Amino acid sequence: MVANDWDLVDPLQNNKIVAHARGLHIQASRGEEQCWHTSFDIVFEEGSGSLEGSTLQVMGPGVVIDGEWSIVGGTGKLTLARGIIYKTTQKEYDNGGEAIADLDIHAFYIPMERLPNRYVRLASFFLYYFAYYAITSIPIYKSFDFFDSNCDHSFYSKKFA
Repeated sequence: MVANDWDLVDPLQNNKIVAHARGLHIQASRGEEQCWHTSFDIVFEEGSGSLEGSTLQVMGPGVVIDGEWSIVGGTGKLTLARGIIYKTTQKEYDNGGEAIADLDIHAFYIPMERLPNRYVRLASFFLYYFAYYAITSIPIYKSFDFFDSNCDHSFYSKKFA
């Protein structure tokens, strides 16, 4: 098991640190083949603009050179994030582990504002739940009747009997 705390920098802002990627790499194989599982959080730092304090939860296989990781969640402005990160290694150093890589992050998210009062949140949950339930399960009170009292029943009884 290996822990990481990588600095993520914005090259357009003189390599200013905008986030940290903190997490674990766990060896997930018993054979000679090196297979790793990676799980980490990208935490956006103070001064990173509108994403300050937000996080992305990332999981996937241990990517050595180039590859992909899945975005499986988020907090703050990046609530309910889903997406993918493409990693491309630009430069590897000979000191046994350091490298410079490009992370191309693509994410969908739903920003949610926290409501100020617990009771308001509870009320909004019930309102949402019952509104959803009412929309998806509308009962039909008046059913269609083939044998209406104003029509000739002999035709229907011959055809559908």
